Amino acid sequence: YRKARDLYSSVFSPDPLDWAVQGDEPVLSDALLHAMWLLSRWDFRTVKGDILSGVYDKFLDVAKRRALGEVYTRPEICRYMIERCAPTPSDTLLDPACGSGTFLVEHLHAQLERLRASNALNLDAVQSVLRRIYGLDLNPFSAVLTQIQIIWQLLDVFADQPPDRQKLIAKALIPHIMVEGG
Repeated sequence: YRKARDLYSSVFSPDPLDWAVQGDEPVLSDALLHAMWLLSRWDFRTVKGDILSGVYDKFLDVAKRRALGEVYTRPEICRYMIERCAPTPSDTLLDPACGSGTFLVEHLHAQLERLRASNALNLDAVQSVLRRIYGLDLNPFSAVLTQIQIIWQLLDVFADQPPDRQKLIAKALIPHIMVEGG
C-alpha cells in the first residue's frame, strides 16, 4: 500500500468510498472493509480480467441495484460481445453504464494483448488505447471500482521498470483513465 499510494493517490483517496464504508448499510460497509483487507495481501501484477464485479454484485443490496438499473454481465459474455464487434485499434469504446468495468476491462485486456503480441507495448501505445476507452456510471463507487480494475490491468505495462520510472509512467497513464461516476 505504501508503494501504491504514491503511484495511485487519487484512487486511494477516501472520498469516493466514504459513502459506502461509513454509510448507513453496515453489511455493505463491513463487506467492503473485509474485501479491502483481503485484497491488501495480494500482488495484483498478475491479475487479468475483471475480478471485482462478482464482489460488487454479491454485496450490493438487490433493491439498490434495481433502483440504479444495474445488471451484472459476466466477463465471458463481455469478451464474446467485444469479439463479435471486432473493434479496430482506432475504434472508441463507450460503456455508458460501466458498473465495475467488465466491458472496459475486457476490451483493455484485449488491446494490451494485441500490443504485446505485435511487440508494440509502450507508453505511447497504451495512452492511445486509454484515450479510446470511456466509462460512465450513476454510482460513483462503481466508477472507482472500474478505475481500480483498469489500473490493475496497466500494472503489467510498467512492472519491470525501476521505481522512479514506474512513477513517471503511472503519472502519464492515470490521467487517461476516462471513467466518471455520479
